[in-house]
Amino acid sequence: MACRYGRFTRPKDTAVATVNGTRTVFQMAAPANQGVRVNRIGVSFKGTSNTQAPVHCEVVRQTSAGTMTTAGYAPVKRDSGVSSTLQTTGAHTATVEPTTTDVMHSEFVHPQTGVQQFMSLQHDIVLAPGERMGIRMVADAAIDTSWTVDFEE
Repeated sequence: MACRYGRFTRPKDTAVATVNGTRTVFQMAAPANQGVRVNRIGVSFKGTSNTQAPVHCEVVRQTSAGTMTTAGYAPVKRDSGVSSTLQTTGAHTATVEPTTTDVMHSEFVHPQTGVQQFMSLQHDIVLAPGERMGIRMVADAAIDTSWTVDFEE
């Protein structure tokens, strides 16, 4: 890895459009020629009810792209002094779910949060060249969510 640091973030999106449905809200794909190390994942919600059930959040390995929005969604460099271009790609808001093979992390997060809840990853997640990772959520009602994923190429 050449030590290019990037970040994907989405300030607001609807996590789950249908009640009790699973939705991939974010997916990233490592470049075909190099791996990626994911070193931080954060999620937060804009819930208003203190009685709403927690949102089930999962970090998953995926083998297909599904149908997601990619237009205008590119990673941001965390180190503006590096001149090379980040090659990792991202997409958000699945309308057709990607194929998921492994759940790498699973956590329940209360939807009425005013600050970001960071998923407590004990180790960085390493993606092989061309491999995909997603953030999936299941909520009992539609709710706004935001997320941040920091990575290194």
